[in-house]
Amino acid sequence: MKKRKKKICIIAPSHWAAGFGGSEYQLKLLLEILAARGSFDITYLARNVNPSFSSPEYSIICVGCEYKIRRYSFLFDAKRLLSALNSIR
Repeated sequence: MKKRKKKICIIAPSHWAAGFGGSEYQLKLLLEILAARGSFDITYLARNVNPSFSSPEYSIICVGCEYKIRRYSFLFDAKRLLSALNSIR
């Protein structure tokens, strides 16, 4: 019997390829370790994502609002975040 991969979802304001700071660097290191284990299905949700970046080890979903008002509140991203969480179950 094949063992199912455990699902992990990381939610952060920014992906490290779009904005690099201390927390993004820590998440990058964490993702590298988890991906190397090969026993996880990893999804990364972020408001700020570099559209040209992709990873074979995990999927990246942008949950940021398209409107210019998004810089004022995370509240405007709630609908897209909930939709993304429902889609990955």
